[in-house]
Parts: sequence; structure tokens; C-alpha cells
Amino acid sequence: MKRHSSAETYRAEIVLRSLAPHGVSERQGAIIERVENVLETGLLEAVDVEVWGREMQADPAVRTAAHERYEVIESWAAGRNRTLTPGFDRQRRESIVDDRSEEVISFPLICLVVYAVEEDDEDPVRAVFPCSDGEQTYTVMDGIATLERWATDSTDGAFSEDERDESEPRPVVVGSR
Repeated sequence: MKRHSSAETYRAEIVLRSLAPHGVSERQGAIIERVENVLETGLLEAVDVEVWGREMQADPAVRTAAHERYEVIESWAAGRNRTLTPGFDRQRRESIVDDRSEEVISFPLICLVVYAVEEDDEDPVRAVFPCSDGEQTYTVMDGIATLERWATDSTDGAFSEDERDESEPRPVVVGSR
């Protein structure tokens, strides 16, 4: 994630998977707290916390807020030669009742989306975590570490997308299947 300018402000959206496995809610809470600490520095104008389920049907005829959010995230990734795996996963699910199958998209336990706060910006998404460039996976923790550095450094455009915080463990926050 590259900062466009030191004057640019952001909005963070943290999307949590509902009914996460035991022990994950504490981790989710800690992540929310870290992002809210960045909010207090003024780098972020807002932090929104949303919840989505474990998965959704990939059928475009089914329209929900989760579909719309996923399309925005997927469009961002496609426009930057990124993938959303391993955090997001598309798979076919076979029915145990009949011969039908459907494609579903599984969601990560935690997703961080960073938006620029500019009214005339047609593509306000600046970063999505987790994502991958094919060689490296960028975790939610990588995204938070970058925001924390930006909040304490006024250098214009000083951080590159692949800068990592090596002082912390880097778990890839993905859902269990």
C-alpha cells in the first residue's frame, strides 16, 4: 500500500466473520483496538466495523451488502494484479440432497479495507488485506503496521506496498474451512 500524499486521509473498514471459531474474537478485538488507536492520531477519519457470514453464494442474481463489498474488493485486486487468496476462497459445493452444485465464496476471519476519503475519487480503495501478489501474502497485521507507521511519520509517500513489520509475528488471518 503506497500513501498517495501526507495530506490524504483515509477510512478503514474492518470486516469480521460472524460466528468465528473459539478464541478468534479476542484477536478480532485486538485488531479493532489497534486500528482505533490509528483513528485517534487523525490519519483515519473513521473506522467502520462490519460483519459478514462464513461464506456467500457467488451467484450474481443474489444481491446482498456482502456481494457489493466483495465486488469492490475483487475489482481493486484485479486492477492491481493482486489476488484475494488465501483469505477469500471460491469453491463449488455439491448438494447432498440432489445433483445440484453451487459456487460459494468463503470469507476470511478478518479483512481490512482502506479507503481514501475524497468525494470525487472513482476508485477510493487504497488497499485490501489479506491479499497476495503471487509471491507474497499481505496480512491484516501488515496493513495495520503500515497505518501505524504512517500515523507517526509525516514523510510524503515514504512507504511501499511491500514494506513489512518484521518485529511482529505475521499470521495470515484466514478462515478455517
